[in-house]
Amino acid sequence: MNYPKQSLPFREVEVSFSNEESGITLSGTLSLPQKYGKLPVVILFPGSGAVDRNSSFGMYKPFKIIVDYLARKGMAVFRFDKRGVGESTGDFATATEEDFVQDGCAAIESLQSRNEINPQHIGLIGYSEGGLIASTVASRTEDVSFLVIMAGPILPGKENSSLVFTLLVNEDKAKIQNFDEDKKTFDRFFDLVSKHTLSQAEKEECIEIAKKVLPRINDKTKAVLGFSQLTPETFVGIFSIPWLHELLNSFPESILKKLRCPILGIYGSKDAQVPIQNGEALNKILEQSGNVDYTVKEIVNANHLFQYCKTGYPSEYPTNPQTMVPEVLALIDEWISDRINK
Repeated sequence: MNYPKQSLPFREVEVSFSNEESGITLSGTLSLPQKYGKLPVVILFPGSGAVDRNSSFGMYKPFKIIVDYLARKGMAVFRFDKRGVGESTGDFATATEEDFVQDGCAAIESLQSRNEINPQHIGLIGYSEGGLIASTVASRTEDVSFLVIMAGPILPGKENSSLVFTLLVNEDKAKIQNFDEDKKTFDRFFDLVSKHTLSQAEKEECIEIAKKVLPRINDKTKAVLGFSQLTPETFVGIFSIPWLHELLNSFPESILKKLRCPILGIYGSKDAQVPIQNGEALNKILEQSGNVDYTVKEIVNANHLFQYCKTGYPSEYPTNPQTMVPEVLALIDEWISDRINK
């Protein structure tokens, strides 16, 4: 995956910091270019799931790629394991969106006190669900000088989930039925599972829907998404997991409207997990909010992992030999550099 094997032109420091409110310690890596003076820093926020500091997906480690590129360009970069993952303490299984936001705020505080860091140039890069977390962190403090959202969900949680699963059940051409009818089915399903409690009749209705749709999802896609062993009953049950249930009930627009820091949004045209409609929604929200410095960019033929691809469906991920699209890395670097050098 094109990870550098030679001696790196930057040093990496292991850093731990505390979220005192939760009583946990989070651990990560701070990459520091060999430069004099205080450095701008970027904090990375990974996507959904129990993800480590490299946002690892098998052998593909997108955050390691981003770190290498930006650190070589003179920026400090900090990435850390989610709570309950890797070297970080805490319990991921019971964690909520608010917990992840608090962890992000604690990361900012820990970096502000470091001699190597310029506290006036602390930026955030959020990937996938991390885009929502990073946006919320940015709305809580004036210490964020810029925000990059990579394939972040912008549509309301239920709407985005319904769109994604409608795409997933229509991946295999032989199993395609009626896209509009599938969308109505998933609209109903996510309206139900997003509730705090379900009646027995509603739960049975969800299970019946799951019985019909699960067989239509490509087996390789199921394996990538962790659905292979799920029964209709357990498929319905996963949406009660705290962070996932909160994601279903999220309204990113209400957060994004508050932000006045520069924002860059990047979306893959073939992303089947956070479809391009989210990028279109981000552009519209920022235009209407009055934010004077934002850019939303579509990367043609890129998937959710920002690799060039054929279809963009998760079934392709394990065998896709591509590294991160070079255009994405160059765009992030140039956009950030323009903001911190003003």
